Amino acid sequence: MTARWPLLIMLVPLALVCLPFWPGHMNADALAQIGQVRGDYPLNNHHAPLLMAVWKPFYELGMGPGWLLTVQVAGFLAGCYLVLRSVFGRLPASLIAGAITLWPSVYGVLGGLGRDTWFTALLVLTFGLVVRAAQREGRERTVWIVLAIVAAWFALAARQNAAAAIVLALAVLVGLLLPRRRVLGGLIGGALLTVALMATQVGAGAALSVDDVAPEQVLYVYDLGALSVRDHENHFPPDVVRDRSPEAVTTRWNPNSVVGLMWASNAAIPNTPLSGAPLEHLSQAWRREIRDEPLEYLDVRWDLLARNLGLSGPTQWVYHPVIDANAWGYRPSFPDADQAAKDYVEAFTINGVRLDGGIVHRIWLYLLVALLAAAALLWRGRRTIPLVAVAALGLTALTHQAGLFFGTPQNGYRLELNVTVAALLAAAVAIGALARRRAS
Repeated sequence: MTARWPLLIMLVPLALVCLPFWPGHMNADALAQIGQVRGDYPLNNHHAPLLMAVWKPFYELGMGPGWLLTVQVAGFLAGCYLVLRSVFGRLPASLIAGAITLWPSVYGVLGGLGRDTWFTALLVLTFGLVVRAAQREGRERTVWIVLAIVAAWFALAARQNAAAAIVLALAVLVGLLLPRRRVLGGLIGGALLTVALMATQVGAGAALSVDDVAPEQVLYVYDLGALSVRDHENHFPPDVVRDRSPEAVTTRWNPNSVVGLMWASNAAIPNTPLSGAPLEHLSQAWRREIRDEPLEYLDVRWDLLARNLGLSGPTQWVYHPVIDANAWGYRPSFPDADQAAKDYVEAFTINGVRLDGGIVHRIWLYLLVALLAAAALLWRGRRTIPLVAVAALGLTALTHQAGLFFGTPQNGYRLELNVTVAALLAAAVAIGALARRRAS
């Protein structure tokens, strides 16, 4: 089969995502980043400033949000295809990649612009390029290795907690270059390479004069809010929350986000982002409460992770259903197709108003599938580097939780999209490897 058939096949899911959602569903965060790309206000490090800096010259050439949507979906499809080629031929790899793209708990999030989707697409693309590097030799392998490192750099730029997953891709990549002791050497080398790439991003941020708005303060506010509600005591510093009553926090508290504390019209902390002395006092209060109540703090973090995993109830806000109000006239270009796509996604929810996810959105199920598939691939294919790479992708479903456990201040399905995708890909490859072994 010629190479053009897989490409033509994958154009179908590309169109089925991009056309209905065009120019892409956008929440407040996405619109804020577009404002930075437009130059309406400076780049800041709350979201993904390096990706915005890369997009900016293309935006000025006329490549607006719809074209970014196309790039993100095309990159996702390409990554899925390359991962699946570890065991499948071109035709089945392209068909399965399309099926994963159209899977209801993937499809809706792929239609929205945002760094969580960018991270997932770049993560899968990184692993796909690692798989392809493992399948090649000589100069061609070098090209694929360089491309994998570039994709990893962009993935690290998408989210602050991306390293917990990307490190495994880079570990496999380094291990590919080692003649012996690939596991230990790969892990050490992958960690060092991850740190090196992150260091270049710090330098790039400084060169671009990216504003430091201390995004970690959102985490401080979440944890202090949760601990304040549990103790019925206001743990915030006086220059952060001037009303010292517990009710100043408890009446605005939402265990799924900090909007009520930071960004609502009657927010307890009205002047955000904080800087100077209030920010330092907030940081000190956070560290003090962790030191004084370590078990309570860990319980707060576990409660939030359990909600994200769907262990303590349905996952929430499984996709962003609209383009938020904006000053630039962005709205769905094909309203009827957009509504049909939304109807498809919401058919798998259990509460159309709150967009609570159904069984296909339960992250703990995908986590379990990813780990089982990774174990099967490592057990049966541990000497086959492409299968080891796919197993590592499955394991990112677990390592990713470490980044969320300590670093997320909210609950939302999009934070775990990469787990769903890793599970689907690892399971497909594990089944394909088993079928091929039995056939031989």
